[in-house]
Amino acid sequence: MADRQVDILIIGGGLTGATLMLALANAGYQTLLVEARPFSDKAQVNFDARTLALSPASARILQMLNVWPELVNNATAIESIHVSEKQQFGSTKLHSDKKIRWAMLLRCSIFIAPCTICLTSKTSLLLQNL
Repeated sequence: MADRQVDILIIGGGLTGATLMLALANAGYQTLLVEARPFSDKAQVNFDARTLALSPASARILQMLNVWPELVNNATAIESIHVSEKQQFGSTKLHSDKKIRWAMLLRCSIFIAPCTICLTSKTSLLLQNL
């Protein structure tokens, strides 16, 4: 690999790393993302069908990064949640009158998550309007 001058090196191309890279690149930074495993759009052998819950602020960040339109068709509003632990006493159910949370099926190894770290005044501009 040739030498490359970058402003910020991001280690890890998971949910947070990929979103951080997009946010910083949109803010004008030269970024380099380093991931141990190759990216793939194919189903992963260890795929376990977990979901990811996104807050309204997370959805707004994804909208600001122009990623949300690619994801919204795989999202659905969370209307109720049942929380319990196998072979333990007790459980709770949560219901929402407003459809303000999103659940999304993780269908591939590349996914975008909210950036929660402000490194400079440039990146803080991305998060001010949440």
